[in-house]
Amino acid sequence: MIWLAVMTAIMLCIIFVGVLTRTVATNGRNAQEGNMLPRSMAVVFALIFVALIGQTDAARAVGIGRTCAGLAGLGCDDGLWCEIEPGDCKRADADGRCVRAPQRCGLSYRPVCACGGQTYRSDCLRERARAQKDHDGACH
Repeated sequence: MIWLAVMTAIMLCIIFVGVLTRTVATNGRNAQEGNMLPRSMAVVFALIFVALIGQTDAARAVGIGRTCAGLAGLGCDDGLWCEIEPGDCKRADADGRCVRAPQRCGLSYRPVCACGGQTYRSDCLRERARAQKDHDGACH
């Protein structure tokens, strides 16, 4: 995913240099005269753009207990998943929070219904499967 953003940044910089070069050439000077400033600006623009892409990509993942999903579409750090509030299955803009899925679950039987309509034997098993909770009790 990041390589696509970097390639896009490079293409935008090439276009940017071309536009600036043509602008200087059409302002009454020849194409070689005065091109250092626009090219330097394009290089600075490219470096800033690539740096911002890297920052944005890193900022899109949040840590445990932090707000995720929602309108911002934030994901969670590695090893975490975004659990939305029970019953918010059909809301595209539902916020959640980053949680760690349990490694082991007990043998208790307290069924819960996941958003996809699947009943899990316990909430722990649902969390382990990283399924969003619709409601307590079996699905109908």
